[in-house]
Amino acid sequence: MRIPTPEQFRNIFAACARFAIEEKRRNPDFEIPEQFVRMVIAVKPLLDEAGPLIEERYQAIKAKKLSEAQTLSLPLD
Repeated sequence: MRIPTPEQFRNIFAACARFAIEEKRRNPDFEIPEQFVRMVIAVKPLLDEAGPLIEERYQAIKAKKLSEAQTLSLPLD
């Protein structure tokens, strides 16, 4: 299976995580699927490594969105 965009990866990963978390809450005897555990174990080190690399860009995106939101909320005279 090929996941062509970061958004699709995020959506698929989030859906799998939500399923595992919600199912475990509903049923304490539920065993999280081995495939999901292996995926999390494989992805976590990559996310840990990428985190510091993207922090500056992430802060810039947040600042831009905040600035845009403030501009939109200014009253028009």
